[in-house]
Amino acid sequence: MPTKRNSASRLSFWTLFKGAFPGCRRDGLLRAALRSGLPKAGCPCASLTRWRSAAQAIRLCRKPQRTFGLAVLLLTALSTCNMSNFDSLVWSDEFNGSTIDSTNWTYDTGTGAEKGLTGWGNNELQYYTSRSENARIEDIPGGGRGLVIEARKESYSGSAYTSSRLLTQGLHSWTYGRIEARIKLPIGQGIWPAFWMLGSNINSVPWPACGEIDIMEYLGHEPGKVHGTIHYGTPHGWLTSSYSLPGGAKFSDDFHVFAIEWRSGEMHWYVDGTKYSTQRQWSSSEGDYPAPFDKPFFILLNLAVGGTWPGAPNASTQFPQKMYVDWVRVYR
Repeated sequence: MPTKRNSASRLSFWTLFKGAFPGCRRDGLLRAALRSGLPKAGCPCASLTRWRSAAQAIRLCRKPQRTFGLAVLLLTALSTCNMSNFDSLVWSDEFNGSTIDSTNWTYDTGTGAEKGLTGWGNNELQYYTSRSENARIEDIPGGGRGLVIEARKESYSGSAYTSSRLLTQGLHSWTYGRIEARIKLPIGQGIWPAFWMLGSNINSVPWPACGEIDIMEYLGHEPGKVHGTIHYGTPHGWLTSSYSLPGGAKFSDDFHVFAIEWRSGEMHWYVDGTKYSTQRQWSSSEGDYPAPFDKPFFILLNLAVGGTWPGAPNASTQFPQKMYVDWVRVYR
């Protein structure tokens, strides 16, 4: 959970910097910086001793512009120090049981037409079900048990394909943290798996204004590349980046860990611990920055077939295709 800041420490740090700026007209800016920049409890920087000497150096400097610049640098260091390491596990599903845990996951079913989104808004071709044929817990490659989402080519309720879409909506949601999953992806033209999040207020604030965080999206005809994206605002805006495995490796060959680190005003995307993208600028029709990414979001896991982006399967696409999920974890 976020560290509670001690009011006495806040006063002490302010006293130090106020002493360095007697009569400074920029008190408001310094106060605002300190409000967001106090080091977290237990950090070596939390000791006032280190900052007393820094404040003394500022006092001794007789050039106002330089002293203000020094203070900004010090406050930036404090703010960086205050960033969470996200080392406290607050929720996970290790998928070690015999069935999918209904206290963690529910299902979207159908073609999306039930929600006024035929083809789930993307011209997708699958019918999502809650059947064990499409989503279940079983032994997975490499040992152990995990979640399997299976896309099948079969006639079902007027659709030519079936698959599953699981979500924590109404059960679990989070604002900020490290959200990650270990996944082995399928392969093939028209195959479109994703590990993503939607704003929990989506029923009252329609997409994209509610916000969407794509931790991992993947097109089966580009087996070495994944995408990380945010969607927001009305009109629709988005920011995206991609990561490719080195040496021509494929995400269908083995498990990989896909993650975001989400803080107020910034997000970082990772594959196997390698950061490949940072986003800090977006807009919102639902409030001031950093809205909409300052409210609870829930997790989704799905395996789509077809759609505007990947295109339809073709003769080269083999079915069934499986998305293996070893675990999903949330840290704060």
